[in-house]
Amino acid sequence: MDPDVTGTMIRARAFERFLARNYAGVQIVDRRMGSYNVPHEQQVAEDTLRAHPHLDVIVDLMSPSVDGTLSVLDASPAIHGIKVIGFDLAGLPSLEQNPHLDCVIQADTRSMGRRAIELIHARQLGQSAPHVISLPPKLITRANIDSQEVRGMLSQDWTLGRWQWTSSQ
Repeated sequence: MDPDVTGTMIRARAFERFLARNYAGVQIVDRRMGSYNVPHEQQVAEDTLRAHPHLDVIVDLMSPSVDGTLSVLDASPAIHGIKVIGFDLAGLPSLEQNPHLDCVIQADTRSMGRRAIELIHARQLGQSAPHVISLPPKLITRANIDSQEVRGMLSQDWTLGRWQWTSSQ
């Protein structure tokens, strides 16, 4: 977790509250501060695995943490069975290429951008618009990684004229 990023701290607290409410048997054994430095995140993963060799799951709240953890797990063939749950990866998650990566919880930034444009447009027309909108993240798994919804959400194709930014979509 990067304490300088408020959203990451909010995410961590919400995740822990959800686990406590819905999965009382799940035990969090370690919390580490993260950074946007992948080699640092590799060291954090190594330290965590050394201190807790019998982990079932590692939850990485930031993309560099996922990269660091997967790098360590990939380089350690003796480590089996540990799953990684990642958040907000850059680009298409490598679920098929990496057996340790179980799923990704991804913000739908394309929908965020579309909704922002729609709200700005509504306000320019003098229409009322909500001050806060919640857009749920998408759980990306092996079962839905190839779906049109996930592919569209993660597409980096910003070709002019390809995307229709209207509320009719």
